[in-house]
Amino acid sequence: MPEKGEAEKVRVLRNGVLIDGTGKAPIKDAVVVIKGNKIEAVGEAGDVRVPGSAEVIDVKGRTIMPGMIELHGHMAFTWPGQPIDEGLLALRSAHALKQSLDKGITTVRSAGENFKTAFAIKTAQGRGLFVGSRVRVCGGIIAITGGHGNVTADGPWECRKRVREAIKAGADHIKIGTTHRPWRGVEEFTMEELRAIVEEAHKYGKKVMAHAAMMPGMKMAIEAGVDSIEHGPSEFPFEVDDETVNLMIESGIWWVPTLWVFLHERTPEEERWRKMRLEQMPPEEAELSEKWFNEDVRKYAPINFKKCLAAGFKRIGTGTDTMGGSKFHTFGQAHEEAILFVKYGMEPMEAIKAATLNAAMVMGEEEKLGSIEPGKLADIIVVDGNPLEDITVLRKVLLVILDGKVYKNEL
Repeated sequence: MPEKGEAEKVRVLRNGVLIDGTGKAPIKDAVVVIKGNKIEAVGEAGDVRVPGSAEVIDVKGRTIMPGMIELHGHMAFTWPGQPIDEGLLALRSAHALKQSLDKGITTVRSAGENFKTAFAIKTAQGRGLFVGSRVRVCGGIIAITGGHGNVTADGPWECRKRVREAIKAGADHIKIGTTHRPWRGVEEFTMEELRAIVEEAHKYGKKVMAHAAMMPGMKMAIEAGVDSIEHGPSEFPFEVDDETVNLMIESGIWWVPTLWVFLHERTPEEERWRKMRLEQMPPEEAELSEKWFNEDVRKYAPINFKKCLAAGFKRIGTGTDTMGGSKFHTFGQAHEEAILFVKYGMEPMEAIKAATLNAAMVMGEEEKLGSIEPGKLADIIVVDGNPLEDITVLRKVLLVILDGKVYKNEL
């Protein structure tokens, strides 16, 4: 919420090209009026009344867009048994959210953290103790014993209990791990367990995001009614079959492909760290991991993304699986995910929508986030260029407005 004195403040963005996030044609010479923390009016210059007392920001012909949304980030994830310093994790999380805000990512949906740290960060942000992207948290990743997650649940009633514990702590959504790497077998939860999780979450109005990297675990998660598939066909070490693509389309599921985590250019430091991790694995698993990470997933992630697009699948949002406190990259790469979407066949306008309104719909917050329309929260960025002609200008964010307040202005 705006600070005292900001509630009635009026700001106006003028002299820019507006891409509003809905997929509609851009508005040239656009004017956006912000009152307090909400968008009051949008339109062409001459059609929108500009109050005489307004603070006017001339964007000098650049592109005005909604703030981008990162749907899959880990600010401070820890595995069970891993030594942790929860104070340091909280500071890392706050720093990570500042990094993402600087890039024009105004909202981050957590894909699983250290349980206690996640809610501490949410509380601290709600009290205005640090500046960063608005955060939505789930706590930990609910998984079976030995599964892909850090909050263990076995059996339908224990699954329900874990959901209830997360919601009591303040969860905005629920994250589950249904399958992981191809060498770790098939589905993890039973259908009874999955349905218990989904039913319990939906009862409280919470969406369920499912790490689903393999079939049939992914199919089970869809049939159980989860709201979004994370990774999905991007993580298959084979070409996705028509049956799976059709199931995704018919179910109305959202897909967060996280192409970036599989396809980004790894630094020498990241490669050395990965090699060190391989040395800690059993030899057979390390060999499979090396082939999967360096060959299979890099080959099939683009193939599967293109195949889903060609089949008409459009319910896609931007998430990148970035980690807070990483030595190798800054937190939040939603803009890079949109760039990869275009590289592998998506139209630039659709990629922008994936990073804005689609992403808000994935979270169930499209009534207040994701587009520049009257009545919505004023999460607005300005980029240096036209992303419809060159999607890489999403890397060049000059102005960031979050909740009506200017946090960055390099115009």
